[in-house]
Amino acid sequence: MSALVLLITRDRDLMKRLTKSLSDFTEDALTIECVDRLLDATQRLNLNHRLDAVIMDWDLPATRGFETLLVLMGAAPHLPIIILGDDPNLLQQMNLVEHGAQDYLLKRRLDAETLIGMVHSAIARKSREGILFGDRERAQVTLNSIGDAVLSTDGNWRVTFLNPVAEKLIGWTNAEAAGRQLTEVFQVIDATTRERIVPCLEFEVEKGRTIILPPN
Repeated sequence: MSALVLLITRDRDLMKRLTKSLSDFTEDALTIECVDRLLDATQRLNLNHRLDAVIMDWDLPATRGFETLLVLMGAAPHLPIIILGDDPNLLQQMNLVEHGAQDYLLKRRLDAETLIGMVHSAIARKSREGILFGDRERAQVTLNSIGDAVLSTDGNWRVTFLNPVAEKLIGWTNAEAAGRQLTEVFQVIDATTRERIVPCLEFEVEKGRTIILPPN
């Protein structure tokens, strides 16, 4: 499957090397459009023409790397962005990925086969992220719309979500409750024994059991 990629670089040697390397492939696995300025890149991304990925030269003159990455992510949040650079520092590469880049590729190791594989992998990952994000959005809408109160926690029993019905029932907003311990937010006691329900609930859930709160 052919992919159309926007390459942002002023490195003429890099462009020639890539063009020559890709020409050796009989399969039309990758087509590259090249621009040498961030402004040209954002204008191209704003067009409706199909693009599958963006490759950004980290050493682009007159720009700051992280700012350039953020601008590109804002212009095309649906596209994977791959960084080309000379820094072998793994922490730097991981930092870029944490900021939104799909991958980092050293220029000196750049060849057509590596680039084609990385581009198609990045496109697949970005597509999966979009599907998961859509699923989360749909789930959020559903939870906010139902008439039941819903509260969720992480594995350490810290609150991660309250829907509007739960907010009214418990007296905490989602923003106020987020990150707090369940025992602090969800204070329920048995009217007869006056014992707190939540510790018992946590014990049963950790055992993989479902618990129904007593009617009193």
